[in-house]
Amino acid sequence: MKSLAATLLIWINANSGFDYLGEAPKIVKTDPVALVHLLLGEVWIIPERAKRGLMGLYDVETRTIWLRDDFDAEDQKDRSHLVHELVHFLQYEARRGGGVVNEADFEAEAYQIQNHYLRSHGLPPIKRTTVPDLTR
Repeated sequence: MKSLAATLLIWINANSGFDYLGEAPKIVKTDPVALVHLLLGEVWIIPERAKRGLMGLYDVETRTIWLRDDFDAEDQKDRSHLVHELVHFLQYEARRGGGVVNEADFEAEAYQIQNHYLRSHGLPPIKRTTVPDLTR
């Protein structure tokens, strides 16, 4: 998974304003319920939409990308989700040591680069989702 992340980081650098030459973050696969718990914390009821819709997340404190355990490294759409999380990694790396984080801008940029990746592989862009959408 580290070599795939390194390859995708090179692609992101070539297709965005990022210029990161460091080590890729840690990448861990987990089941969809655990992924939702990582995002939302301890909740009693996890909506089905959340379990279906959440593909990954980036934990800035541990510098870890969490992906669903059904992530297929050979599938370009699945790879696009890793691109999305790698963009979040790069966003936080660029701001390490200070600066206010605007989550809405971060998400918009991550979706923009993810959709560019999809289009460059002949796939349609995905629709943007947000945490409130996932929890309805």
